[in-house]
Amino acid sequence: MAIPIQSLIGPIELTPLQLKIRANDVLWSYLRGLADKESVLLVFEDLHWIDPSSQEFLNKITIALADTRLLCVMTYRTEYQAPFLSSRNVTALMLPNLGRADIEEMVDAVAERHVGHELLDKLVAQTDGIPLFVEEMTKSVIESEASAPEVPATLHATLLSRLDRLGEAKEIAQIGAVIGRDFDYQLLEIVAERDPDELTAAISRLVGACLGLLQRDEPPEHL
Repeated sequence: MAIPIQSLIGPIELTPLQLKIRANDVLWSYLRGLADKESVLLVFEDLHWIDPSSQEFLNKITIALADTRLLCVMTYRTEYQAPFLSSRNVTALMLPNLGRADIEEMVDAVAERHVGHELLDKLVAQTDGIPLFVEEMTKSVIESEASAPEVPATLHATLLSRLDRLGEAKEIAQIGAVIGRDFDYQLLEIVAERDPDELTAAISRLVGACLGLLQRDEPPEHL
């Protein structure tokens, strides 16, 4: 977390492995302390992207859950091999894909209106009941200016179609993607070689487009 603790307590004479073990122990003690006072809910999303160190800590938590007032809710895709599923403290719930009635309700909510049966049939067929696909493909369709909009064949095509409608902001998104997953506004300004007002407007369009592809962190100049 880049907290300058050494300036406060002096040098830490521990190996990286010892430091990791100690950090995990401190974090676990903190969580146990909270659970001694009241029930605690921990939520871990998208475990299919978890790093090895975090996985080690999660394994530690699941083993010790039975003796605490901690409840962990974890979500992950089917390709993730959860090492803790055999634990007696863990219950696995497989969420099925959305049925037609749920898809129709979600499409109407995203579109903020009732869509026609023909378009709904296409969305049901193309999205395969996957909520993210339903949301993004519906947004792509309703944002299209065509009188008879086509449903994109894939989520990738959906995102590209929505980026195309953002004009010059699309190029800013492409530049950011080349820089990396995270980047500072100052670096983007140097690489993009755009007028500050123009760049700010493009970033605002990308953030406000609800694509989920560009987000501002704290401090606000970090993207």
